[in-house]
Amino acid sequence: MHLCLPLLPKPGLGSVVSGKADLLRVEGIALGRVILHHADGPLSVTTGGIVTAGGLGGAATHWQWMETPTGEVLLMSLATNRFLRIHADGLVRADSPGPTPDGRDGTRFRFIAA
Repeated sequence: MHLCLPLLPKPGLGSVVSGKADLLRVEGIALGRVILHHADGPLSVTTGGIVTAGGLGGAATHWQWMETPTGEVLLMSLATNRFLRIHADGLVRADSPGPTPDGRDGTRFRFIAA
């Protein structure tokens, strides 16, 4: 299974920013948890919610996969207990307390089964 997220490495900081849509390979690990594999390594999260590609390991790379009734995907970091989102300025962080009902907060994603 693949998840389509617009992610690009951010030069000099090791974090990721919104860019062209990228396919991430999804590895299921148990209990609805996944590891998201980017070309530069697994997506991981620092304690401050900064998302990096290939930066950290262990629980920092584990995400809880949830789906909305309309089929969108929500990803909660097990390291921060916050949801992955793309901010209006393009920064990708795991700092959302949860999705908003209007769906405009950047926390909902589409997946493509391959």
